[in-house]
Amino acid sequence: MADHITDASTQRSKNLVRLGWLLLAICIVLTTAGLILLALNRPYIGKMDHPGYFSGVLIGLVYSTIGLVIIRYRPRLPFGWLFMALAVPSAIMSFCVMFAIYGFLVASDPTLIGVKLAAWLQIWVFYLVFPTPVAILFMLFPNGQLPSPNWRWVVWISILSTALLTIQALTTPGRILVYVTSPGIVLPMMNPTGIQRGFVLHSLENLWFFNVMTIPIGMSAILVRFRSSGWVERQQLKWLVYFLILLIILLMFAFLGNEIIENIGNALLILLLPVGTTLAILRYNLYGIDIIIRRTIQYALLTGILAAVYFSLVLILQSVFSNLSNRQSPLILVFSTLMIAALFNPLRLRILAFIDRRFFRSKYDAERILSDFAVAIQAEIDLENLSAVLLGIAYDTVQPARISLWLKQERLPKRKTTS
Repeated sequence: MADHITDASTQRSKNLVRLGWLLLAICIVLTTAGLILLALNRPYIGKMDHPGYFSGVLIGLVYSTIGLVIIRYRPRLPFGWLFMALAVPSAIMSFCVMFAIYGFLVASDPTLIGVKLAAWLQIWVFYLVFPTPVAILFMLFPNGQLPSPNWRWVVWISILSTALLTIQALTTPGRILVYVTSPGIVLPMMNPTGIQRGFVLHSLENLWFFNVMTIPIGMSAILVRFRSSGWVERQQLKWLVYFLILLIILLMFAFLGNEIIENIGNALLILLLPVGTTLAILRYNLYGIDIIIRRTIQYALLTGILAAVYFSLVLILQSVFSNLSNRQSPLILVFSTLMIAALFNPLRLRILAFIDRRFFRSKYDAERILSDFAVAIQAEIDLENLSAVLLGIAYDTVQPARISLWLKQERLPKRKTTS
């Protein structure tokens, strides 16, 4: 009976992996076809200034690949399927957008098989991609279960708002728009499911705000879970929180106005969530997250302080030299650079000690105790005193209920006697 249950479970896992491979193949085919159509549509489209299309291509390829990896190694967890729920609609949308432009505007043949269907699908498929799967992923991370049964209401509200927004998009009357440029391209086709909306359908547009708010609510579930989680789950949550902080920092660069920086930032934004989640779920280098956090805080503070010192020195020295010689001297930059180089290592060590004392107290105490022990054994030659020092170090470090020391006696080889 037990063997039968094991065989059934193994077969079910294999079927899930096969389904994951099928979804990955669908995403690859659709995105590849969409990129081929993009090359054909380029003379008509011109410069694409709407980031949504290439974001959809990246999500379709990257998220489906990472989803398959999670499905292969953790098929019972829902995260691989959540990434597939993000990837498949994105791949469908990226293909439908380009196919609709090609059929209606480039080939000027709306009778092509599937062109009208593609134009209609791209109206509402977007709402299936964001934000509901992302919010649910945050709430289920890392063990695939909600923090408590009360969070089911948040999940159902998110799903219901997504369904209502989809209905709102389906029933919007008028010509169909395709957003690959700003403003969108108008297709010579009316929405076949559009109706003259009343007050109720028109008010559904305001649900977008509540739908997006499920993202910060899902993030708050991470904090709720962190308080009651075990040590392993806390390490997993640290991985996710670390990448979320990087994501928030990258969002700031999206408002700089530089097109190249914005494009690189958008690509990194898309990659950070699946990479951080996958590392935590597969527990790859799980215990190294504390070191990564320490180094990130250390070098962020170090960079900020050194930059402030550098620019302050440059400004002060420029004001002094300009008053003396009425011209700027290149020695100012040389002197400031040498000062920064001299301050780098002492300042780095002081910042690291401050971070360990403030945020990693237990590690700081353990390292301090071990360094004191290293100094003590250099000057101690008495075995009893050395044993007492060792027992004291072990007690101060791990604080056991009982402690004892066993020393193995070295047996001298017996001498052979000759008669």
